Amino acid sequence: MDSLLEPRTFANLASVAGLSRTTLDEHHQLYCGYVKKANTLSDRLTAIQNTPQLANAVDIVNIKGDLCFALAAVRNHEMYFDILGDHKTPIPHILKDRISANFGSMENYLEDLRRTALGTRGWTWTVMDQLTGRLWNLSGQHNGLFPFWDARPILTLDLCDHAYFYDFGHHRADYINCLIDNLNWEKPAEFLTGDAATRRPITMATT
Repeated sequence: MDSLLEPRTFANLASVAGLSRTTLDEHHQLYCGYVKKANTLSDRLTAIQNTPQLANAVDIVNIKGDLCFALAAVRNHEMYFDILGDHKTPIPHILKDRISANFGSMENYLEDLRRTALGTRGWTWTVMDQLTGRLWNLSGQHNGLFPFWDARPILTLDLCDHAYFYDFGHHRADYINCLIDNLNWEKPAEFLTGDAATRRPITMATT
């Protein structure tokens, strides 16, 4: 059976300033673990779907819940890694204009992003509501708590302890400022317009 996912590498992380190589390498290994877990759960679920008597209803529900969590962790980490590095790029006008229209100014947006992140122990996202076009900074306390249906994430910040504690200890505000200083704004602009909506080649899983 072909693997559902393959772990990605992120050459852009070499240009991230303020986060140690140890933190970034360990964080990437955690991400790879979620990819492996998602593949394992996908294989188990496929086998159950093809041979229903292999598991009872409780097992099926638990596997599906764990798979959703693992896939969310993979997607969250990939966007988090994607948007870091190459931070000297200017903010594309399409993104800056949308932010200003929704928050009044870039400064207001960044202040709201910082405050949202400070109050979060899991993930903070900038999302676009695809029904209204409105941008929001929202949060979830773990991978499985994404804001709402049809929210398109364009920027993701990992606020879990493993993302920063080695380098910053309890100084979460310094870590958040470090992330903002390292943002490659071209990536959120691509996610906003849909140019990078599909970040993986789409393949059909086979048995």
